[in-house]
Amino acid sequence: MFYEAVGLMIGADADPARRAVYLARLMAPPNATWDGVVAAAAADPATLTAAHVIKNVTNILQTNASVCSSLGPPFAPQAARLLPDLLRVYSAYAAAVRSAVATGGPHAARTAAVKGMRGVKRAALKLVETYVEAADDAGALAESVVPPLADAVLADYAASSPDARDAEPLALYAAIVAKLRGGAAPFVPAVLDATFGPTLAMIATNFEDYPEHRLQFFALLRAVAASCPGPLFALDAAHLRLLIDAVVWAFRHTERNVADTGLNLLLDLLTAFEGSPVAAQFYQVGAREGRGRERGGR
Repeated sequence: MFYEAVGLMIGADADPARRAVYLARLMAPPNATWDGVVAAAAADPATLTAAHVIKNVTNILQTNASVCSSLGPPFAPQAARLLPDLLRVYSAYAAAVRSAVATGGPHAARTAAVKGMRGVKRAALKLVETYVEAADDAGALAESVVPPLADAVLADYAASSPDARDAEPLALYAAIVAKLRGGAAPFVPAVLDATFGPTLAMIATNFEDYPEHRLQFFALLRAVAASCPGPLFALDAAHLRLLIDAVVWAFRHTERNVADTGLNLLLDLLTAFEGSPVAAQFYQVGAREGRGRERGGR
C-alpha cells in the first residue's frame, strides 16, 4: 500500500526528470536487496532456493508491481533496470521447479519449496504483465521486452509438466497481444506453438481440471482473434480444426465465465475470418467438424 501510494504521488509530478529521481529514491532499498540476491545467485545459484530468499524476491517483485500499477508509463526506467536479471532469475526458478517435479514426481509440485518458487515465477510475470498494460510505447515493448520473454517464459511453459505449469504465461501473452495488436504478429506463431498443444492436453479430457488455465487460454485466443488475427489465417487445416474444437469446448463449458469467453471467442473468429482470404477454408473445416459431431452424437 505504501509503495503504491508513493507511486501515485510521483506520477502527479509533471516533470519527467523529477519523476525519475523520485522513482530511483523510492526503489533504492528493494533494488539494493535485489542486487544482493542476483550477485549471490551468480556465485551460487542454489542460494535462490533458500526460503528467506524466495520470500525476499517475491516481496521485491510485488513491490515493483504495486509501484508500476500506480505510476504507469514513467515506471519504464525501473522496468529496464530489472528485466534482464528478472528473466535470468525466472529461468533459474523455472529450472529448479522442473527438476524438483522430475525427481520427486507430481506430488513435488505441492511441496512448500516448489510452491514458493512457483510464487516467484507468478510474481515475476505479474510484474511484466502490469508493465505491459501500463506502457505507452508499443514499439519499445516489441523491441526490448517481448523478444527476451520467449526463451524464459515460452520455453518453460512448453517444457513443464501439467502439475507444474502456471496459467500466468497465458495471461501475460494475452496482455501483450492486446497491447501490440498487429505488431504482435511476428510473435504469435511462437506463442501458439508453445501454448496450444500443451494447454489443450491439460483441458480437453474433462471440464473440471485446470480451471485457471482454461480461462486464460481462451482469453489468449480471444486476444489473438480480436487484435491480431493474421497468424490464424496461416494455420493449416489440422491446426484450424484444433482451433475450432477449442472454441466448441469453451462455449460448451459448465463454468459460465469460460462458456461466455468461448462464445465471445467464436464471435471474434467469425468476424476475423469473414473478410479474410481463407474464409472458405475456415467455414469448410467448421462445417466438417459440425457434421462429425452430429454423427458422433456429441
